[in-house]
Amino acid sequence: MHRTPEEKLKTRLPTTRDPVGRSEASISGRTRSQEDIAGKKPSGAEEFKMKLEMEGLKTLIEKEMGGIKTELLNLKKDMKKLNIKEEVEKINEDVKDLKTEIKDLKTEITESAQALKREITDKLKEQNKQMKIKIETLVKDKLSEVEEALNLHSTDISIIKDLAESSARNSDRDIKRLSELLDKITEKCTELEGYQRRSNLRIVGIPEGMERNNPRGFTADLLQQVLALDQKPLLARAHRVKRRFKGPGAPPRQMILKVQNDYELEEMMGKIVRSKNLTFEGARISIYRDYPAEVAKKRNAFRETKRILRELKDVRYTLRYPATLRVTYDNQDHFFKNPQNALDFAQGIKNQEED
Repeated sequence: MHRTPEEKLKTRLPTTRDPVGRSEASISGRTRSQEDIAGKKPSGAEEFKMKLEMEGLKTLIEKEMGGIKTELLNLKKDMKKLNIKEEVEKINEDVKDLKTEIKDLKTEITESAQALKREITDKLKEQNKQMKIKIETLVKDKLSEVEEALNLHSTDISIIKDLAESSARNSDRDIKRLSELLDKITEKCTELEGYQRRSNLRIVGIPEGMERNNPRGFTADLLQQVLALDQKPLLARAHRVKRRFKGPGAPPRQMILKVQNDYELEEMMGKIVRSKNLTFEGARISIYRDYPAEVAKKRNAFRETKRILRELKDVRYTLRYPATLRVTYDNQDHFFKNPQNALDFAQGIKNQEED
């Protein structure tokens, strides 16, 4: 049970005792004895005894005074604690008051912010309303101006439209005429390029670098050896195609050569057509005419047809320049410029022979 400092002090101090802790009866007894003795002169023994009692009483008083001092110190500490508790309670009260003030201030700030927000919102609404009115007025004015401009230019637009349609019709005729003219020019250029290359041959498969620094002499020796010619053909020039060699393991570049004499060219072409496999120092090579790229593309489109015709009996064919296939079958000549038509014709002959 907790006791206050005052209660502790009351329990520690004797109520019916003197400062040295003796009872009233003891004090009164001693007083009476001393009074009885006062009338008498004490003897030496009694004087010594009284002296001892006085020293014991002095020691007892000092002891009691030390206890009282200790109690007073403890009481002082308890009083200090009591003061601290009061200060803490006071501080707590102050904190509560401060919290209340903060809460009130927060409420006031919130209300002010909401009022300011409502005021700003009302002002913005008003400004938006005025701006909307201005924009609508401006748009109406601009639309009126645009409508007037459209009305003023409607006639001009109709005239321009008629002129554009007329120009488009004329442009279509001009484009068609120019397209036909371009086709003729392209065809003429191809013919001129083919005429320029009429004496050229291409050789495919010659290992890179074998010609060293004399491609014309090397090519002449190669043609004489491979085609079993009586003498070396006379060549105007010989060279590799103008592209970069990709290095070891890459396909060798083709060689292009120009035969000086037409009769030597025809002799070589006859032997090339009759020869199936041409080899040079263990490498398989191919020799064919050097056609323009457009002509070569058209002629290659008949490759499958020619393969089928070579397997058929009593059928002869010739691919004329630039790209017309002549097929002789059953004593009749058939000419094809369309590769698909030629393929269908060859496939039909093959099916008849198989049946």
